[in-house]
Amino acid sequence: MSKPRPFRISVPETGLDKLAAQLSAAELPDAPLCAGSPEEWSHGTSLQKLKSLVDAWRDGSPMDKDGKVSGKGGGQGVKTWWRSIEDRLNRYPHFKVEIEEFDLHFIYVKSQHAGAIPLVFSHGWPGSFYEAWELLPYLVEKDEKTGMSFDVVVPSLPGYAWSNPGSLPHGWNATESARRIHKLMTQVLGYKKFFAHGGDWGTRITRLLANYPECKIYHTNFAPPTNMPWYTVPAVALHTRGYSDLFQRVLGRLYSPFEVLGMTRGLAYLATGSGYVALQSTKPATLGYALYNNPVGILAYLLEKFHAWTDPRSTAFGDKSEPSATDMSDETILVNTTIYALTNTIHTSLMLYFSDERSWYPPFDEYRPARSKPYGHSAFAYELARGPRPFISRLALNLVWYKAEDTGGHFAGW
Repeated sequence: MSKPRPFRISVPETGLDKLAAQLSAAELPDAPLCAGSPEEWSHGTSLQKLKSLVDAWRDGSPMDKDGKVSGKGGGQGVKTWWRSIEDRLNRYPHFKVEIEEFDLHFIYVKSQHAGAIPLVFSHGWPGSFYEAWELLPYLVEKDEKTGMSFDVVVPSLPGYAWSNPGSLPHGWNATESARRIHKLMTQVLGYKKFFAHGGDWGTRITRLLANYPECKIYHTNFAPPTNMPWYTVPAVALHTRGYSDLFQRVLGRLYSPFEVLGMTRGLAYLATGSGYVALQSTKPATLGYALYNNPVGILAYLLEKFHAWTDPRSTAFGDKSEPSATDMSDETILVNTTIYALTNTIHTSLMLYFSDERSWYPPFDEYRPARSKPYGHSAFAYELARGPRPFISRLALNLVWYKAEDTGGHFAGW
């Protein structure tokens, strides 16, 4: 195992030249796939939104969460814009370290306050280490109420961003990633105890980290309702047969509107939003190769997920006349997408679905060491699939803290 090496994000000029040329040459249809559709996003990614983002990407002028042109590249092209984003991303220390013959990229920001708690943040798909970016300044500073602060470690999951081996070994799964992240925290950084947080695939990796004795407390923002009680089955059957109003009334007697919203979104996800899972968990190479070296294709594919899994009032998709509910902006989408495009990791990012998709429903014994660990959960209103609070205890979790957020969605860090 090597020592951490300082790393600075600096994409070669040739890579940016290629991206600029691809965006300039990009062609999209003149009209939507289905003209006259009553709902713009009903067939997938909105052509209008995609075109506007491609234009902003090419020109270097996406809007940030405050409605201002992002970075310093406004109108000067994607190369100038990305260099300003690199300057921002390099504000915090980046490193690479070899662990079990794998080069892992991570951000490591230490608090200036005594007694800071080590915290590892694990992202998911189609996110990146950038999901933690806006949180870092809040976490490293001492909280006025609790007096706590954190040393924050944000790895790029293997196969993502600059944790990029070009290909992953056969059988690579979340357990392989969790083991390396555990070694990063304990053997590389030398922590004898740490806390962990994750969302999406980071939820699974965080639960696996909690199996290790050094992980004392863990928290997630995603807990899919994979073990529903029997008495909800009739109501769900009503919804799947088209009786959504009756579904709402039946479950409304048992659960709050917030909880019913989570279940309704989960059923909609299963019905019309989960097709990508079937493809990525069976033939990831087909999709990965089709999107490889295709930045506009990557954007078109990821954009639909960002729209479907985000608070509809967000800056990127909501009514601009109303205050933003979340910080999902055009800039957020394009920074994250550019990371995929410039690191050539869209195909490797899909591999967890092939090797690990069934692991969302494992025997409880797989998490046995974690079952007694204190667990906290933040439930965001527009999560892609979310059950009521009582469902969480059915997942063999020692829930000691829970908070419902009336804004936000799947990408909680943003």
